[in-house]
Amino acid sequence: MSDHNELPPSARKKSGFTAIELLVTIAIVAILASIAVPSYQRLIERNRLKEAVQIVKSELQLAKSESLKRNSDVFIRVNTGLNGLWCIGYDLVDCDCFSTCSLGQVDGDQFNNISLITVSPLEDPADPTTLLELIDSRRGTLTNALYADFRTANYSARINVNQVGRVEACNPSPSPAGTEAIYDDCN
Repeated sequence: MSDHNELPPSARKKSGFTAIELLVTIAIVAILASIAVPSYQRLIERNRLKEAVQIVKSELQLAKSESLKRNSDVFIRVNTGLNGLWCIGYDLVDCDCFSTCSLGQVDGDQFNNISLITVSPLEDPADPTTLLELIDSRRGTLTNALYADFRTANYSARINVNQVGRVEACNPSPSPAGTEAIYDDCN
């Protein structure tokens, strides 16, 4: 029986990859990544919007609880803005939600590229970027029902708070042009 090393170099089996095999593999991986990355970015955008909506929803529910627990009216301040330049805060007195709401606040700068577009009803029609609402301490009810619309480049969502104080996350109906819903339509 002959030894493997005694074979001529052309007859020996070579192990490893050729440069062409390696380049083809890299090209296939690059094509698959270019297909997957946009879908992944939209998934991240959708989840960031859901996170922002859920945090604001929780804070509004907490504001109602604080009003009942402390037996004191609670003021909710909402300032709208684009790309994270918005805030929602609450306190026992009217406050600036960018800095002085001691009971709780959510700053939009925590959420990249999420805008708080509209709130209703407006406190002052001359200043459509701000809202002040009051939660009654005896019943936990609001003076007026309110909503706030959140948007990213591809998605939209709304938080509704009815006069009884029930907070829900839903989709504005119809959805704004060019955006997809992430929740069921609002009632």
